[in-house]
Parts: sequence; structure tokens; C-alpha cells
Amino acid sequence: MGSPELVNFLRYGLIIYDTGFIKPVQRMLQMGLIPPSEETINLKAKAAEARYKKVKIDMKSMIFELRYSATDACQAVIMHYYKAQPDQKKIPEFLEKLVKEGKLEKEYIGKFKELDKLWKDIDHKVIKEVETSHLEKALKLSKEIIDRMKKLLPKEITGD
Repeated sequence: MGSPELVNFLRYGLIIYDTGFIKPVQRMLQMGLIPPSEETINLKAKAAEARYKKVKIDMKSMIFELRYSATDACQAVIMHYYKAQPDQKKIPEFLEKLVKEGKLEKEYIGKFKELDKLWKDIDHKVIKEVETSHLEKALKLSKEIIDRMKKLLPKEITGD
């Protein structure tokens, strides 16, 4: 007994049918006679730490996905203009071609490399712990890259 979920059910739950068990337990709860168990306390303490670790892993995964979304946008533009399908290492070379042809500003090569380096630093453990500032940076860079790449594609392709 003493699980917060069960206590909330007893406090706020709407009892449709009671055989004489729920109402007395609700009264005991109101009187403070149902303390949390040691097992529940331990479970909640462990769950908090596990959930925190999961969020840290999720942030790392989000940065990975943002890097790939920027990569996909760049690859779409490169495939459209050059009919090539480069991997991540070759993308800056093709972006350089777009700059030389006057279709793209040089800053986007730097932004792509910065986003790629951020992920590699995380993946290679140069960055030991992913912080929200890393996620914000990845969000900003990927959004800028994607928005700019969309402008290089015809409207029929982007659907805008």
C-alpha cells in the first residue's frame, strides 16, 4: 500500500460499485492511517534515477536525429542538383560546389560541419554528458540548415 498512484485513485477516483471495501480504506487514508511502504519508497527513488538517465539518453538520441534530418535535407539538394548520393563525409564538398555556383552561402558549410562535429564529440565521448545547451544548439543548427536547403528545392518537391 502507499503507492502514490493508488493513493490518488482512493482520493479522487469515482467509485461506481463498492462492496464495502473502498469507502473504509478512503476513510483510513483521510485519517492518515495508510503510510507509504519501504518498498514503495525504494521503488520511487530508483524510478526517479532511471527516468533521469533515460532522458539523458533521449537527448543524445535527439541530437543524432537532428543531425540526420540536416543530412537528409542536404542530400536532397545534392541529389536534385548533382544526381549524386553522398555520405556524410562528402556532403561538405558538394555544399562547397553550391557555394561556388552562388546557390548557397558559405556559412551553411560551417553550420553542417558544426552539427556533425557536435554529434561526433558526443558519440566519441569528447562531450561526457549531453546538456540541454547541446540539444538547443543542434535544434538551431538543423533548423537553419533544413530551412535553407528547402529554398534550394523546387516547390513541387518540398510541397510548400
